[in-house]
Amino acid sequence: MTAFPRYRALLRQQLILQRVDIALLTILAALAAPAALITARAFDTSLGSAERLLATNAMLAAFSTLHLVASAIFLVVRAYSADAAVRHTYAASLPIERGRYALLRAATGLTLGLLPLAGFAIGVAVVTAGVALPPALYAYPVALVCRYALAFVVTFALAFALQYGAGRRASRIAVTMILVLTLTVVFAEIAEQPNILPSIGRVLVSPWSPLSVFAAEWKLFDV
Repeated sequence: MTAFPRYRALLRQQLILQRVDIALLTILAALAAPAALITARAFDTSLGSAERLLATNAMLAAFSTLHLVASAIFLVVRAYSADAAVRHTYAASLPIERGRYALLRAATGLTLGLLPLAGFAIGVAVVTAGVALPPALYAYPVALVCRYALAFVVTFALAFALQYGAGRRASRIAVTMILVLTLTVVFAEIAEQPNILPSIGRVLVSPWSPLSVFAAEWKLFDV
């Protein structure tokens, strides 16, 4: 059996397993832009509507970032958990190397991630079409959707590398990393060293870091 039939079989298996989850993720992604617009009260046509539209950017950045990170991690962990529940017997029964099986899992996960991406794009398109923009204010839906897609791929790749590289220890490693970061924040506050946190942030989102995609401005509306 060539790679594509195996990929198609794994995709079908994962889609059946996660159909409800993926449908929910897609619906939530579609609601991100409308929810941000409503939260910022951008439908108000009174004076200051331009400011409310610009405030939508911050809301949408928060909603979309939280959703894409959760979606990417969930797709990785759910697929791994399904294999772990049967002690990876399905993977072991296939006449392929473990590394190639992991690549197939990555391909199926990224493919299923297209569904929440499509939902996000639909929500952004609806908001863009339904808002009357003030003069000198423009919408950039394509750029925002592309940024969402890139951030999803980065998050998925990092989560996948951690999960399939560390196996069952992945959750412990993730918790340890979060704990170390939290303690760093606490000790920085206690020691009154405010420059520590900005330095860490600059390293994490520096231009050579894959996380730099999160540091850019997530703007649907701009001049």
